[in-house]
Amino acid sequence: MLFRSEKPKVLMVIPSWGKQQGLEGDKSGNCGIAEYTASLIPELEGQGAELTVFPSNNFARLKEAVLEKDYNIVHIQFEYALFPQLQFSQFIEFSKFLKSKNIKNIVTLHFVSEDPSFYQLFTEHCDEVIVTAEAFRRGMTEKVRGCGVNTIVTGCDKRAEVAPELIAQRKKELRLEGKSPVIASLGFLRDQKNYQQLVKGVKLLKETMPEACLFIHAPTHDFGSSAYDEQFYKFIEAQGMKGSVVISREFLDKDKLLTTLSCADMFVFPYLPMGEGASTSAAIKTAALAGRPMIVSDINMFADHSSKELYKIDRKSV
Repeated sequence: MLFRSEKPKVLMVIPSWGKQQGLEGDKSGNCGIAEYTASLIPELEGQGAELTVFPSNNFARLKEAVLEKDYNIVHIQFEYALFPQLQFSQFIEFSKFLKSKNIKNIVTLHFVSEDPSFYQLFTEHCDEVIVTAEAFRRGMTEKVRGCGVNTIVTGCDKRAEVAPELIAQRKKELRLEGKSPVIASLGFLRDQKNYQQLVKGVKLLKETMPEACLFIHAPTHDFGSSAYDEQFYKFIEAQGMKGSVVISREFLDKDKLLTTLSCADMFVFPYLPMGEGASTSAAIKTAALAGRPMIVSDINMFADHSSKELYKIDRKSV
């Protein structure tokens, strides 16, 4: 068990919780880190924890929220994109505040860095640091000797069945009728996803399978630049693939998302390796619900997934 002493009363900090859908809609909001958190919460509740979600990155408001109730744990899901204005001095000050109130400070890192000082900041000022892949725990402990880090893996969800008539209707809505095979991917439009290479791959496939198409479910996002989005659409047109690439930008509730993913024949995630950036891909966990074959780049991001879950190939071959 994660909790061993008094009954844990946890304030879970996840800024992307409820984005676009509102707090009464799909709580996770199609954000990968929020999806991970949405899976984690019932597991912790099953261990006896009481959880409240704090859906903001405002540390002043977070401090007020801590004072309002008798929390004994604050658990922050950290990724730079979720805390774009964060000054580390703010985090240190907040950590000292928690210590003064005898409140345990836990951080789950969804960001990998080449800079040892990044890890030292968290290991020195947090009671517990969690990462989402064993490979990253090993890398972190190599950079910062003696630091204590735990792993709670993302894993892959079990397949969920969707009625064929619902899939057929959704294909019609997405203009995927008659397309075969439907090569799919999932995740925000960002350069690290290497979607251009995927467009080129499907273009080559169409030489022998003319009805092949590429489908990407890429909800809009409010972090980073929109320049990639614009460039990617121009790239598709320049490749002559405008009629063979379908991109869904909707935020979907869980049932509709599952039906949408079930329109795919297979998933491909040709991600580029990152020296710094997200530690694992929650898109894999989500796509697994559709029960389709998944091909990924053989990079550290997927290191903890087995060959039973994914088929890994050299990224140059994707």
